[in-house]
This record gives sequence, structure tokens and C-alpha cells, in this order.
Amino acid sequence: MTKRLVLQRQTPHQLITIYEDGGDVWMKLNGEIQFHTDESDLSHKHIVVTPLNFSRHINKVLIVGGGDGLPAKEAIRHPIKDLRQVELDGGLVDIVKSHPLMRRVSNDSFNHPKLQLIVGDGIQYVIDANEKFDVIIDDAEFHITGQTDPSPERYNSYLDALYSKLNQGGVISYTIPVDNKGTKNAIKYWMKTIKKRMGPQSFNLSPPYVKYASADLPALGGELYVYISNEPFEKKRDLQ
Repeated sequence: MTKRLVLQRQTPHQLITIYEDGGDVWMKLNGEIQFHTDESDLSHKHIVVTPLNFSRHINKVLIVGGGDGLPAKEAIRHPIKDLRQVELDGGLVDIVKSHPLMRRVSNDSFNHPKLQLIVGDGIQYVIDANEKFDVIIDDAEFHITGQTDPSPERYNSYLDALYSKLNQGGVISYTIPVDNKGTKNAIKYWMKTIKKRMGPQSFNLSPPYVKYASADLPALGGELYVYISNEPFEKKRDLQ
């Protein structure tokens, strides 16, 4: 079979295109590939299941971004009591909720009663949150889709907020394309400067611990998975 354009739609945030070739489906956002069904299961095991296995508890989980519905698809399979997602692009949410192909690919995750789905600014949601989570999964794509990047100050505030909104023993999951040096450098800078912003006493009580994994994905390219916790990493469960 030959590649078929299934959908093309411009939202206020990005150009969304979905293609199908035989049994394969993939999505691009502003021309950058977002997922490919050949690789999405492996990628989202790293994004979702790994932090669930290392977190002390998995009662409250927040997904930031993830507008293709695939992180939610994976998270719904596991015993999470409070599962929330904040996605900026309401147009993308509508496609995943209503288009038959995307409902199939995402296992209809955006229509699942277990998921509380919020359309809004995920960065601001985390900064403003007055509660903590066991796992926070960052799957936002503002660095690679051509959307407006947050200012360095706001991005640093976001990373600080991610860390401060973790329950004890919680885990942040952060995905970086291997060739995206800007995001890598931003996280390195955050790691170098967080002690000053936290203050020595708070930092010594709860220093960030970091763990890495990677995957070579032919369609998506290499991905680096960064996990950050306020406790040393120790596997707590064996979810698959």
C-alpha cells in the first residue's frame, strides 16, 4: 500500500497531519513526527511505565501535554486513582476524541472515565497547582513543533514547580529527542542552579536524584528519557 493522508488540520497552535500506510499510522505536528505506531508502545513504556515502577506511590498522576492520547492510553492500564492530563491544543484533543482512526490508536483514552482531561496551559497548571503528585509525566512538544517556547525564566519556574509538586518518593518523567541540545542544556542548567533557588537547607533535605534511559527509534529518532526524584531510585513494582 502507499502512504495516505488521513487528516490535515491547522489549529491555533500547530498544523496536525495524520498518515496511514497499511497498518501503520503516524502523526506530525508542524512537520515534526509525533508518533508512529511501530514504535509508540516501546516509547510510552519508557515515558509512563518506568516512572510508575520507581515511584513510591502511584495514586495521583499528572500528564502535561500528550495530546495524541498515547501517554493516557498507557496510564489508564495501571491502578492509578487520580489520573489527570493538561493539553494545550483543544483542536488536537477534539481529533483524538472523535476521529475513528485516532480513537483506535489511542484506545479511546480521551473518552475514558478514568481520565480527567483539561484543555489549557500545562506549564501554568503545574506552576499554579496547590497539590502534589506521585508521578508527573512531561510529554509537551513546545520545543520541537515550532510552537512558542516559554521564556527561560518561565521554563525554569516550570521545572522548579515540577520538582516541588512531587510527593515524597515521586518521579518526574521527561522526554527529550536525542538531537535536541536546547532542552538538554535547559535541564542541565536547572540541575546546576536548583540548589541556589531551593536554599542549602531544603536542597540537603530533598536533593534531586536523576536516572536516564534511551531508545533508538527509526521513525522518531533517538529519545532520551530523564527521570527525576526526591529519593534515590529503587524499583517498587513491576508493571508491564
